Amino acid sequence: MSCRQQCELRGMIGQLNNRRRQGQSVRQASLCLRMREIREREIAVIRKYDYLRANNMVVLSLAQTFMVAMCFFVYVYQGNTIDVPTAFTLLAFANVCRMPFGIFSNAVVFASEAIASMQRISKFLAADEIEINLNQDLRKAMCANAHL
Repeated sequence: MSCRQQCELRGMIGQLNNRRRQGQSVRQASLCLRMREIREREIAVIRKYDYLRANNMVVLSLAQTFMVAMCFFVYVYQGNTIDVPTAFTLLAFANVCRMPFGIFSNAVVFASEAIASMQRISKFLAADEIEINLNQDLRKAMCANAHL
């Protein structure tokens, strides 16, 4: 599920809320049922997004551990033996790479979110203008328990 689907669901919720506020919907029970269905879909989209984001962060955070393991494996596969200076050198290498790997994993996530946000903003800016009718009959508005 993409951010586009999440925005579409939010738009549907907004339309239903506007219909409910304006009193256009006669069947209130069906409106509530439709709202519940849309909100459940929206929550499913948000959960999937968070799940995929967390998986991405975990995989990219484990890259450093895989790098150290592969270095040990290649070193031993070439016929060398691991001694104390070699182990300390490899651990120092891993410590030096810790910060760039952490920054890279966050950068990948933030870059993908930024690309999706820029696509939504450009789509919004390229959309047609919407005419707003400001001359609505204000006498239809009702205030209950108001002190004017």
